[in-house]
Amino acid sequence: MDGFFEMDVESGKVTKLFKYDPPRGTSDPQEVTYHGVEMLTDTVLVAASEGRSYVDAVDVTRGALLDRLTDVAKPCCVEKIPGAKGRFLISNIADGTLQLAELTDGGKLKSLGKAKVGKAPKRVALLP
Repeated sequence: MDGFFEMDVESGKVTKLFKYDPPRGTSDPQEVTYHGVEMLTDTVLVAASEGRSYVDAVDVTRGALLDRLTDVAKPCCVEKIPGAKGRFLISNIADGTLQLAELTDGGKLKSLGKAKVGKAPKRVALLP
């Protein structure tokens, strides 16, 4: 299943399951689907699928898949940029890049560019 879930931390029970079809031609079963997830707004989460090579934007209040960014290269992590409304970084391990992207007011994902940073970038820490 390609998806993620919301759970009650006290009981450990799943309260919501978010499941979305993978892109055509990439439906072979995988042990891990989404690696990195990050809340960009009060209602929208972005999630990176390294194995299938895409980033999804999901409205978690409605369970709606808003958009899917496929102009990525095995994204392992997403990191919200503090103070930059809707902007976030994507670590692409296949091509050794950090990618700047944004969630538009209309709920669409937009790639703003890539910078080569070296072999297999994993995590990014942003400090105020």
